[in-house]
Amino acid sequence: MAGNASALATEDGVRAVYAAHGAELFRFAYRSLNDRGLAEEAVQETFVRAWQASDRFDDRLGSLRTWLFAIVRN
Repeated sequence: MAGNASALATEDGVRAVYAAHGAELFRFAYRSLNDRGLAEEAVQETFVRAWQASDRFDDRLGSLRTWLFAIVRN
């Protein structure tokens, strides 16, 4: 596990990552889904999945932001 991924290992860390990227992820999801409720769910699910898979994130392969956007897209 590298750099920023360790932030996803704790509740405070997840909150910090959400504060840094949550609004941008929401805007992306809202533009894609055109539904506020679905966009909120997509972002929530993104952070759950990121937290669950935090041990697989490697910042040598890309940024945490890019990784989160890949999750929300899928």
